[in-house]
Amino acid sequence: MGSDPDIRRSGARGVRGDQSGEDNGHEPEPSQGTDRPRRAPKPASGDITIGAGENLAILGQGRSGKTTLTKQLLPSIDSYVIVDTKQVHEDFADERWGVISADPAAILYKARVVWQVDLHSPKGLKDYERGLQYVYESRGDPGGSPAVVLLLDEAKHSAPTEPHPLLARIVFSGMGRGIAVWAGTQTRYKVYPNLFGDAFHIVSFRVQSGRDRGALEGDIGVPCAPLLSLGDHEWMYWRQGATSWSGPHKCGES
Repeated sequence: MGSDPDIRRSGARGVRGDQSGEDNGHEPEPSQGTDRPRRAPKPASGDITIGAGENLAILGQGRSGKTTLTKQLLPSIDSYVIVDTKQVHEDFADERWGVISADPAAILYKARVVWQVDLHSPKGLKDYERGLQYVYESRGDPGGSPAVVLLLDEAKHSAPTEPHPLLARIVFSGMGRGIAVWAGTQTRYKVYPNLFGDAFHIVSFRVQSGRDRGALEGDIGVPCAPLLSLGDHEWMYWRQGATSWSGPHKCGES
């Protein structure tokens, strides 16, 4: 595997100096800093380096290893917001991954946020829209410097085929504001197609569904038949511009 370029270790952009998270009765106005999130490292197995500000999609069935792989990539990222729709302790509902909050205002005050989103109530949907606005307008950088990773823990919930318009905008053009979208999903054809079509990097575990393989092949123009024969916790990797998958690789321990 090649060596990583030097990346400055730094704090998160777009987070207020006062990180108390207390409500002072006014809409928070976080300051815009100059630091950047770091580049994600290579997992123990497999040659993959996710550049700061680059979109990533991870496809795999339940318990295939998506969360394990994501946990190997996250620790070096200084600034991220996890859209947690499952709220499972074994996944990201654990304070070691950031401040856990259902209040989207936490996005303005904390560098690492596990944002527990309720997409089944009117209030939850309004909060979802408000949080996406905070990510785009306050945590993003109009100059395009890498600023924050928006992680969709289960994209079939938070980014269906017809997603919230602002989420679609973030996926399509967020990299121009330094916003990288990382999406994990059990299925390709039930999520917003641009999660894969606009991805710089795609990791896939075993895909048994011919419909999913066909949709993915249409996204990247690379044969996806090898994904059917992967073993448990094995994955393959594609990078934008590549003409084939690399691998298989195997997930290590989280």
